[in-house]
Order: sequence, then C-alpha cells, then structure tokens
Amino acid sequence: MLTANGKGVWEKAAKDYAQGVLAPVFYNSDSEAPKNNAVTSNVDTHSYKASDDKLNSVWKNLSSDTRKRLLPAQREWIKQKSDCNNEQKCLTDMTNNRIRELESENGK
Repeated sequence: MLTANGKGVWEKAAKDYAQGVLAPVFYNSDSEAPKNNAVTSNVDTHSYKASDDKLNSVWKNLSSDTRKRLLPAQREWIKQKSDCNNEQKCLTDMTNNRIRELESENGK
C-alpha cells in the first residue's frame, strides 16, 4: 500500500516510529480522506467521551467543601470549552488538563 506521495506505508510508519511518533497516523490518499476523517473523528470522540467520564468521576469524588469552593471556576471552565468549537481533540485536551487540576485539588 502506498501513501498519497507514493511512499510505502510501512516505510513511513517506521520512519515516524524512529522519530518518536507513537500515536496512530493514517497514511491514505486524498480519495480516502473522507473515510479517514470519519475514523479519526470516531477515535477523537471516543477519547473525549472517556476523558469526560473521568472528569465527572473525579468531580464526584471531591469532598463537598472542595466542590463548593471550586464551583465558580468549574462553571467558568465549562464556558471556556466553547472556544474549542466542538473540536474533539481540543475538548479532550482541555478536559484532561482540568482532570489534572481537580486531582491536585483533592485533599486540600
């Protein structure tokens, strides 16, 4: 199988791996781009859903005092999510950052 520029998929994947690229990369021609974008979108959506589920779990596990203290910041964070324009990667990154912030607050 060849990429759009004629390089073999395995050759390109090996080069990426040697450079430290460990995330899945799709090497398809332009004619396959719509199908490829759908696959990427499904992966991103799944990642965001998993992150969002974890965020909800972390929030629920905070003490009630901590949740009360963080509620204004949480509401502001929710408003800021609209800056992502529903782009799944952006939402996932924001959510993962928020998880780390909330986990660091746990026990304070």
